[in-house]
Amino acid sequence: NRAEYGEYYDGTPLEELVGDAAIHEFLSMEIAKVETREAALISALIAKFGEEAKTLALATAKEHGRAFGEGQTADADTEGVTADDVYKAVKNTFLDGMPCDHVVEVKEATETELVEMHTDCLHRAYWKTAGADEVTMCNYVGSWIDGIVTGLGVGATHSRGITLVKGDPHCEDTYKIN
Repeated sequence: NRAEYGEYYDGTPLEELVGDAAIHEFLSMEIAKVETREAALISALIAKFGEEAKTLALATAKEHGRAFGEGQTADADTEGVTADDVYKAVKNTFLDGMPCDHVVEVKEATETELVEMHTDCLHRAYWKTAGADEVTMCNYVGSWIDGIVTGLGVGATHSRGITLVKGDPHCEDTYKIN
């Protein structure tokens, strides 16, 4: 709903969009609009078409992520890639809050495995505003990340073991080089 979430941008450069506004506030507001719009769309599709829409949304998220992953390694040397390299590739693609939010940290890291911990889920507020199911949206984001990791083509995997939306004390994402 464009009246509720704003019009789409027409390619106007970011500095023109921001103008004299404070950049942090501007970006925070835009992130909220985009993430709430995305959750509202997915929620509406599921409400109208049921489980089939949920399955399609998860598959589409994974495919979209895969295309992003492939784009990152199209001309890159993938020899000797570490779990940290895979993690950085995801973080270069996925906006997971602002650095000042301090809710994401690396819990463990070796050459072949990295475990990321989220002490809070900044996306939940947007999902709640949209009336979207939080578990579905968490799975949607996880599918997109799975796709990025697969698309990198380095034999890596991503898994999400525990999540705040399922009542766990924090979230954990694991990136492994197989």
